[in-house]
Amino acid sequence: MHYHALSSRRSLSAFAFALVFLGLPLVAGAQEAGGAEAEPAGFVRTELALDNRPLSFAFDSTLRATAPRPLLASGESVSETRIRLGELTVNPFLNIGSLDAGARREAGEPPVVGPATVWLTRADDGWALELEQAPAPAEEPEGEDSAEAAEGDDAADAVADTGAAEAEPDAADADTDAAGDGGIVVHVPLMREAAEPQETLSAALVATSDDSGQIVVRWHDHRWSADFSLLLLPTPAELAAAAAAAAAKAAEEAEEDEGPRIPTDTEQLDFDADTSAAARALTLAERNDTTIVLPDESRISVLVWQEQLVDHADFAALATMGDGEVVRLTQGAVIRLRNEVPVRFGDTLIPTENLAPDFPGSYGLWLKRAGDGWRLVFNHEPDSWGTQHNPAFDAVEIDLAHSEDGLETRSLGATLVPVTAHSGRLVIHWGAHEWAADFTISE
Repeated sequence: MHYHALSSRRSLSAFAFALVFLGLPLVAGAQEAGGAEAEPAGFVRTELALDNRPLSFAFDSTLRATAPRPLLASGESVSETRIRLGELTVNPFLNIGSLDAGARREAGEPPVVGPATVWLTRADDGWALELEQAPAPAEEPEGEDSAEAAEGDDAADAVADTGAAEAEPDAADADTDAAGDGGIVVHVPLMREAAEPQETLSAALVATSDDSGQIVVRWHDHRWSADFSLLLLPTPAELAAAAAAAAAKAAEEAEEDEGPRIPTDTEQLDFDADTSAAARALTLAERNDTTIVLPDESRISVLVWQEQLVDHADFAALATMGDGEVVRLTQGAVIRLRNEVPVRFGDTLIPTENLAPDFPGSYGLWLKRAGDGWRLVFNHEPDSWGTQHNPAFDAVEIDLAHSEDGLETRSLGATLVPVTAHSGRLVIHWGAHEWAADFTISE
């Protein structure tokens, strides 16, 4: 990596740390995507963080194609208009479909952030995703009318609750629900390809560069995809100005409403008690992260050093590697796997606790040439630099499927593609090269 790029990353890392220390939620990667609330049982979450800009897509893994689904059948008339797939948690940098974060910023409109319901739709002009975000809740009434308004709300809730089991559709099958009036609706056209039949719904967020990627959805004999891109992070100066303005506004409002406010002892100790947000921000300033979050909230993650482009000499060296050699990364750290549950590639188990009891598994992943094919080496040194492979710490090796049909400009990356709530695929890509292996979640 050139010194200028490394210096910029260090500067961003330090600034991200400072923002977390001050409690300012301005760096998108300061907290783990989608970690605020657990999804309903059966939901699997796929997460992607590119240079501190996280996205999260929670989809219903219990949806099956065996149920009558006219929407999925080829050649059928469009009698079923849409199916709810899950929820996409949007960051303020996202450009996808009709959502243009840059245009909203220039027009002075607030960014679209937070959860949006995802619908798969089909019309005469093709397939699309619709992202619906409910409007912000109305402010509570003030003054003497508050009590009467609250009583009215309670009465309305009581009426709504009567017979709710009959009136409200199940979350997985609410195919005709609509967003509330005033919500934001984003239309995302989809490219559709024929695919090998897959009974269960699956979705993945796949990086194509450090600033772009795809949403990929598989179901029945369909594979749909949509490109997205991410705005660059604001500069430290821009973030500092925004933080100062936000802090000044908050202080002014607090003094007007309640007078000066003194933090409690608990609030003062928050940062000392939990440094995970700071550590997360620092990690995502150097590495891109892809994660599967299982229905029980267990996580499997792969982290890859940023800016490993196809113009690196390391990439060119792939063409001349000999049998038994591992791929060297002279300007980045080794790919890192972190698994909170045991995973199994064929007959090969990748356990947790390989470094310490009661801790997740943590492995360095090394691509290794094996004759005319490739293997993946799991090594007990997850934090090694990309030139420091030590065979003495190798744990196991697995075979990899390899192809050269990918996008030729892709930087080094890794994707965890969920297939069901108990299985998935690990894909490592670099330029046109793509290495893959299926895995199952070990019970």
